[in-house]
Amino acid sequence: MYPVWAHVFIPVLLAGLSNGIIYRLGITQNKYQDKRNPYLPPGYVIGTIWMVLFGLLGYAHYLIYSINQRSTRASLAIVGLFLFCLAYPVLTGLRVKSGLLLNLATLILAFVVSMLVLVESASVVKWFIPLLAWATFVNVVFVVECSNKY
Repeated sequence: MYPVWAHVFIPVLLAGLSNGIIYRLGITQNKYQDKRNPYLPPGYVIGTIWMVLFGLLGYAHYLIYSINQRSTRASLAIVGLFLFCLAYPVLTGLRVKSGLLLNLATLILAFVVSMLVLVESASVVKWFIPLLAWATFVNVVFVVECSNKY
């Protein structure tokens, strides 16, 4: 079994590399942000938040894996959620409408994964609260943004 630092470091490293690629491509600015929606954070804040969230996902994976000493549905679901969230910038193509649908998909997927984790360990679910809160916040911000645009 990998040590706890590896479970946390690898997702954070991949998130950092992803943030670097996004920054290098010059897509850190949200081209849909306007002055009517002051709640939408700048790109570097979003990247930092996702690095923290990926670290929490890695730690939750470590806890679930260490409880069962093997891969389970919950540990595989955490990895799947991580991969989905890592691919999110590519999937959206930075368009508002697809971003809104994928934000909702992220929230639903995070909820389903947290329920799978809850079945195996109630104490690990608390590590999903920041991700669920962030996904909810982003969904609300995108709805406000879309209502301002259309």
